Amino acid sequence: MRALHTLRAEALPLLAKVLVTGILLITFYNVETFSASTDDAVNTSFSADADVDLYGLIDDLRDPDAFSAFRDSVPDLDRLAAFYSALSDDDELAFLSSFDQPVPIQDFRGGSPFEEGYGTDAHTRGPYLDERTGRETLDVKALQINREAYEFYRLTTSTPTSLPWAAIDYDAATTPLLLGSDYEGVYDIGDTVRGTLYFKEVTFEVAGFLEPSSSIFYHDDIDFFLDDYIVIPYPERLPAASEATKDFAGILAFAMINGDIAAPKHLSADDVIARLSSLATATGFDEYTLLNVSSYLVQYTLTKRVIDSNLGLVLALEVAVAAASLVAIHFLDRFLFARRTPRLLAAWLAGCPPRRLFAQSLRPVLIAHGGVVVLLAAAYGILPQHDPYALRPVLLAGAVVLLLDIAHHRALLARLIRTESRGSRRP
Repeated sequence: MRALHTLRAEALPLLAKVLVTGILLITFYNVETFSASTDDAVNTSFSADADVDLYGLIDDLRDPDAFSAFRDSVPDLDRLAAFYSALSDDDELAFLSSFDQPVPIQDFRGGSPFEEGYGTDAHTRGPYLDERTGRETLDVKALQINREAYEFYRLTTSTPTSLPWAAIDYDAATTPLLLGSDYEGVYDIGDTVRGTLYFKEVTFEVAGFLEPSSSIFYHDDIDFFLDDYIVIPYPERLPAASEATKDFAGILAFAMINGDIAAPKHLSADDVIARLSSLATATGFDEYTLLNVSSYLVQYTLTKRVIDSNLGLVLALEVAVAAASLVAIHFLDRFLFARRTPRLLAAWLAGCPPRRLFAQSLRPVLIAHGGVVVLLAAAYGILPQHDPYALRPVLLAGAVVLLLDIAHHRALLARLIRTESRGSRRP
């Protein structure tokens, strides 16, 4: 009954205290979730080694006759395959191979948003009848990627899926692929998809779905999103070419050898060129050109700067909100304590012991913080971000505010008792 009487008598200031404390903790929770989301944004787009120098590697067989002769030669294709393997095995250079070649898919279950060119100025063909297979076919957006690029850009799946990179074989009964997040509900894990990769018919099996908003750096675009793409893994080694397979092997080899080289900062451009020259000498393949991809570093730096500056601004605002809230809570506590002072003095003069008196003075404090818990629970249910890990420091902060509140009331009560004791001893 005393608690109810206290609540009625001090309803407005108690409500103000609940709102101020609740807003403080809710904004703190929002800062925690924003900080976590910015970390996820950076970690999703970049690996821990993303602050690197990036170089473009392309073949320099520009003459059509020379290019055709190279692709028609099994020994030349073997040289290229050896160079690719040596580059992939380099201790310091990471070779990132990716290519957004559309893939014709037979009896495609999805709609036009997955078609190559959809949403751009490019012409879209729509579903068509493939003369070779006699099946309805759609050219869908597809990205072919090697393991180094997949790991460098921290691509992950929404379900525990591990691609068997060492066993990727387009001649196998099925070849695993990943689907962008927009494909969920269109295909299921384990479904088979029949398509044509570089003019070779391949049966793919859905191994998993990428996390939403998965992206890579591709052709000067730091956020090349893959939500509506199928992702086809490249083999870790170029398959051996033969007279019977050289057409497909040649297309695959030149698709895989054109990519980016991520070099650590301590390696200069001359160092990178020297390492590639050494690999070329060892393998016999030197028909390549090295390009510096400066736009990667520019966009990488700008992206991190924007994220960091936004986080810094949010933290500064939270500090201001926290300071204002703590000052407001301090003055509300003093106001509420002043309202209770006559009752506390009467109890003290009636012989109430200090410990019991302190317990009585804490009732409104506990009522207020109970209201804060209710407000925080309601806000957590309404807010779009539900992050239990971000909630933990918020609860800890709430406990700290409660302890500070208790200590403040103890200090106010002790000063009141000292003042009254000195006054009662005066003649």
